[in-house]
Amino acid sequence: MKVLLVVMILFAGFYNAEAQVPPYPQAIQVGSNTTTMLVFPAAIKDADRGSADIIIQPVKNARNVLKVKAVKENFQQTNLTVFTEDDKVYSVSVSYHPSPFELAYNFTQVPLNLPPATERPLNDPEVQAQSELIAGLAPITRHPTQRAYAMEMRLNGIYSKGGVLFFQFSLSNHSNIPFSLAFLRAYHRDKTKAKRSSRMEKEVLPRYFAQHPTVAAHTTANFVVAMDQFTIADNKLFVMECFEKNGDRHLALKIKGKHILRAHPLR
Repeated sequence: MKVLLVVMILFAGFYNAEAQVPPYPQAIQVGSNTTTMLVFPAAIKDADRGSADIIIQPVKNARNVLKVKAVKENFQQTNLTVFTEDDKVYSVSVSYHPSPFELAYNFTQVPLNLPPATERPLNDPEVQAQSELIAGLAPITRHPTQRAYAMEMRLNGIYSKGGVLFFQFSLSNHSNIPFSLAFLRAYHRDKTKAKRSSRMEKEVLPRYFAQHPTVAAHTTANFVVAMDQFTIADNKLFVMECFEKNGDRHLALKIKGKHILRAHPLR
């Protein structure tokens, strides 16, 4: 009877161990026209793909992020193993899908759209204070840039803190007519439009925007737009549009996902 009881306990323990949910994704889907992002809790030391049917590439300024893409369609299921600098090993199966349901897989056990547990989210007055501070900082980049109607809109920097992204822009007026800013529009969209289909756009609302109503002739004004933290895939763009009050001057600045991943952290 005791032997039978021991066997039952061992079997129950084995079953429970098998039934436990793994702490990270065990399978991912990749496509040939999309890029899938894998986010790890530590910097990537090495990675091994089970087949040449997929390509992998680390993100230069985000050493804990790995990009994965299919080389050809409908490849046979393979695997991917990633080694991180905290001496952990992650192994997942990789299968093809023409339109993957997920484009970002989280291996950190921390929600991707939230700041780390050690970083407190910013409240609205803090977002406003940080925006006003960033508006006066010197540019840390000078691209992308868009020029039209004797106007120039430029991204001067992207900063991150407390689950918020701060986009620092400059608006230069090279004309003899003052430019009055009516409103901004921000959205995500696909880089290219598929044949016989409309281009998908997803509008996003700023957390804070200190509006500069008028840019005088031959002057430059800086402004900051604060957004809840996000990332975008390689096949998408983040677009910021400026519209003139009582005029037709309109500028649209296109920001790539790689620019967002290089956001400068604020302490």
